Amino acid sequence: MRSNSAAVLELKNISKSYGDIKALADIDYTFSLGIYGILGPNGAGKSTLMKIISQSIKQTSGEVLYNGKTCDRSFLNCLGVMPQGQELYPKFSVNEFMFYMATLKNMKTKKAKIAIPKLLKVVGLADYRHRKIESLSGGMKQRLLIAQALLNDPKIILFDEPTAGLDPNQRVEIRNFLAALAIDHIVIITTHVVSDVETIADDILLMNKGKIITSGNPADLSDAIYGKVKEITVDDKELACLKNHPYTIIASKQDTKIIRIISEDSYPDEKIVYPSLEDVYSYYIKE
Repeated sequence: MRSNSAAVLELKNISKSYGDIKALADIDYTFSLGIYGILGPNGAGKSTLMKIISQSIKQTSGEVLYNGKTCDRSFLNCLGVMPQGQELYPKFSVNEFMFYMATLKNMKTKKAKIAIPKLLKVVGLADYRHRKIESLSGGMKQRLLIAQALLNDPKIILFDEPTAGLDPNQRVEIRNFLAALAIDHIVIITTHVVSDVETIADDILLMNKGKIITSGNPADLSDAIYGKVKEITVDDKELACLKNHPYTIIASKQDTKIIRIISEDSYPDEKIVYPSLEDVYSYYIKE
């Protein structure tokens, strides 16, 4: 269900306003083949951006270009979307749901009959095709939603919070599947869970208050703040004075605690540690 043709998606000065509220402000970015993670807190503008790319809503200003051309209705044929909180029909079987979604996407019945069994096999649901959706686990439901997003062999696939509501094992299962799609697709994942994209994304976009704060591959983002993440030992009084800096308690020893802190200040006996993507997120995103 893959294609070797290249694809380039460009966002040029995308802004979106609702009255006096600016949901997005001058978003510029170019996506090519690979996985992109868009990280940010709730209200950062992630879902709004996805809705603009998928043409669910119209931007106030700016352009979305696909392979150098302004996107029109035909662009939807190149797009697969798994929106956050997509409606599932519990009484439908897996097969019935897939054929229903194929109909909504104007797929020919002959093509759907060939594509659906292949997709269900790809997502590991071939043996469950006659099961009612209400009987599926959370991970299975998410994989079913991924399968419907792949109908019509899209070149660009949008996933909005794909692991929402899943347990840790199910999150790993979905991440591994998404990673396999990256070879010849543009895969864009929005989430506020750093671990969802830390190990699979080629590039990360950090968003807050409608803007891209910074972007780059995870290693470069971590390198950029090297020296600002330290492990230090403090007592309770010293800890109370550090409330303006993001920190995590690593261990407690009687009257002291070992903490991991993000700060440009210097501390006695500090140990510089390599920043994780969680550290990068905490450094740039001030909620």
